[in-house]
Amino acid sequence: MKYVCVILFALLLANTAFSQGEISKEKLLLTQVDVGIGYYLPLGDMGARYSGAFRLGGGFNVKNRKNWTFGLDGGYLFNDAVRNPENYLLNMRTELGEVISQDGSFAEVIMNMRGLTLNASIGRVFDVIGPNPNSGIVVRFGVGYLQHKIHIEARRDDVPQFEEDMRQYYDQLTGGLTLNQFIGYQHLSNSRLTNFFVGIEAFQGFTRNLRNYNIDLGGKDDRQRFDGLVGLKAGWLLLIYKRKPQEFYFY
Repeated sequence: MKYVCVILFALLLANTAFSQGEISKEKLLLTQVDVGIGYYLPLGDMGARYSGAFRLGGGFNVKNRKNWTFGLDGGYLFNDAVRNPENYLLNMRTELGEVISQDGSFAEVIMNMRGLTLNASIGRVFDVIGPNPNSGIVVRFGVGYLQHKIHIEARRDDVPQFEEDMRQYYDQLTGGLTLNQFIGYQHLSNSRLTNFFVGIEAFQGFTRNLRNYNIDLGGKDDRQRFDGLVGLKAGWLLLIYKRKPQEFYFY
């Protein structure tokens, strides 16, 4: 990852130093900074744990004059869609499936999904549609890291086991290597005012439980997992490049 960052930084400097032209007429060397959101359906072992996930993220790509792209991106995963929450916290539940609070009443337990993705990618823009040679169908392939867990808390903070130092034994923290694919459309307008992307994205994660001890299992979980995500992603693009004459424009 360190070498990927060095290469991308070098390309960014090259973009700043040499790239200039008219976006409507020619393929440009440019930097694309993006912010996007998507909704994903979990698959495999992840699908057994969660029923859906939002992903809010951002990144940047360097696109060269042959429309190849090289990029880094990251995203934050979140949702409250934990499947079958009664299957967790088994050692704390009564015969009725309830968790008892400190004052002896039934605790209102909240279980959410939290996670992150980090990714390095290579791709290409095929200028078969769009207003200019820098727009078109985008195909990217990447490799990266996926991590997710069940965030657990009691609404009235009245369950000692959910304090920060104890919560880790229940949260099923999971992570590992991922492969990533994206196919969609990238629109860079000639007016430089409307730059966006939309497409389908997929992740295939080869993960394991990262905790040394899980109370529900009474030990460490060493099982290999397959955690998949597929969903629709859209976002806005900020372009950085030089137009003639030698001036910077940010859109």
